[in-house]
Amino acid sequence: MRYTLLALPLLAVMVLSNKTPITGDTLYKKNCKVCHGNDGARGFMGAKNLKLSNMETSAIIQQIREGKSPMPSFKKKFSEEELAVLADYVKSLRQN
Repeated sequence: MRYTLLALPLLAVMVLSNKTPITGDTLYKKNCKVCHGNDGARGFMGAKNLKLSNMETSAIIQQIREGKSPMPSFKKKFSEEELAVLADYVKSLRQN
């Protein structure tokens, strides 16, 4: 009984700190799909066709972070880790 009571708080901390990994697909679908479309080619309200992009990862991150009219800035929304994961996903949408 004594060990069970001591283990419960530790178990709770372990469960609460176990976050689901962030995926670029999830971030894209939640934040980018409405303008860029499922495949990156939608172009709603002037959104660029991501399938034709040849931007480097750092430039994609900068564009997401700072925005470029009409695209808003996402610097307050995404962490650096999320920006990197999202940039990698955007690059995966390119035509080969």
